[in-house]
Amino acid sequence: MPFLVLGDKYARAVKTHAGAQPVVFPLAEASQIDALLARYELAKVTVNALNRRESLQQFVEARQAEGEAVMIDQDLIDEAGITNWQQVSMGELRAFRDALKNLEHLANFKNKLLRKKKAIDFALVKDELLAAIDAIRWEMRDPAQ
Repeated sequence: MPFLVLGDKYARAVKTHAGAQPVVFPLAEASQIDALLARYELAKVTVNALNRRESLQQFVEARQAEGEAVMIDQDLIDEAGITNWQQVSMGELRAFRDALKNLEHLANFKNKLLRKKKAIDFALVKDELLAAIDAIRWEMRDPAQ
């Protein structure tokens, strides 16, 4: 995903459907979304693959409980600990969706406030520039007129 610079913070733009404005998640919200997504595997996986993962995790836990040193890469063990969406209850999936939607709402609200702040700042600068131009015109006008 592309990263956009917003002031001194980074944000990630998320593609949306055609014609919609892309959602830009500020870094704080993006990291929380990543943390939630890391807990679940959203890809389609066969039941046999899920069973193999469970058995690897159970094997490692059983050996560690017996006090044996297990020489399996931690990434493989962690992958076995990721929950596939097919193994989660509907209530947990709904809570997951609601959490993601809430984070999206917070990001959109934050972006809306930032856009309004930029518009207000722009209006203030514009007014100052117009006032300065008028002052210069007033000073430079010909007194004979």
